[in-house]
Amino acid sequence: VERLMRSLQVESFPENINISDPNLLPFLSPRVRAVVEAFPLQAEAIVKKHGLDSEEFNQMLKATKTNPIFRWKIQKQLRIGDIHPAAATGRGERS
Repeated sequence: VERLMRSLQVESFPENINISDPNLLPFLSPRVRAVVEAFPLQAEAIVKKHGLDSEEFNQMLKATKTNPIFRWKIQKQLRIGDIHPAAATGRGERS
């Protein structure tokens, strides 16, 4: 989002505008529209690359927002850099 704001030379987006709103897409420049349309596919590929499916990722995301202990554990793993792609789900082994 920061990169997009720099590219558009704006400091912020209005809070009531959802850039991925299908009704807004025709008004976007072709480059911005391409980024918005590609985002879900890229996000899905990243999630799968790390051994999750969308539902598992969404559950983890919800847990990071609602469970401070889970959030702390994730942040700790990210800080020490000792996270294996499938380790977060318990399906992988740590290296």
